[in-house]
Amino acid sequence: MKFAIVALADGMVTQLVDADTIENVMLNCPEGHEPHPCMGVEVRPGEWWWNGSSLTAVVKPASTIAEVEASLIAEIKRKADGLKMAIGTALPSKSAEYPAKAAEVASWDAALGGGLVGTVAQTLTAISAWPAARRVATFPYALADAKAFGDTIDKAIARFRVGMTTSSTVPEIAAREAAACAAVRVAKTIAAKKAAAVAVNWPA
Repeated sequence: MKFAIVALADGMVTQLVDADTIENVMLNCPEGHEPHPCMGVEVRPGEWWWNGSSLTAVVKPASTIAEVEASLIAEIKRKADGLKMAIGTALPSKSAEYPAKAAEVASWDAALGGGLVGTVAQTLTAISAWPAARRVATFPYALADAKAFGDTIDKAIARFRVGMTTSSTVPEIAAREAAACAAVRVAKTIAAKKAAAVAVNWPA
């Protein structure tokens, strides 16, 4: 026979015991609890309680609109954080690296198209004529990247552009996160709030 082990403090069922004698039941009944026979009902710990005369299911109040809103916003934020972490740009080292590389791309574009010279080859020649300190100050990542790959800084800049496409996903995620949270907040009903939460079009 099954017995529900009930906490004396609040009457909640904390566990079920299958035993044939009251002695075995008491062996599994911790201090501050008492056993009650289930009498054929499907009692579930945490969902049933002893009301003073019988075991009964706890009637959970319906979630309020504020509780639903808070839960949906928390889930949106968890999803956004997971996407950010998945592309690795939430790490402090990356958050500093991406802007620096973007600045080098801008410096290259300025040199190439800003009137310095006209072609990639000419730009490379002109930059190579700069004092070493200026080259290192302007293109520290590109010079290191080109050295590692055994090519030139224009190739490094091209690789940085690909990385910038990935890093720009983080602001997009943040923007859509903010928009989704705002949409959930302004929705007037629980159904509308849930619809706003699932309508988020996260970046791929």
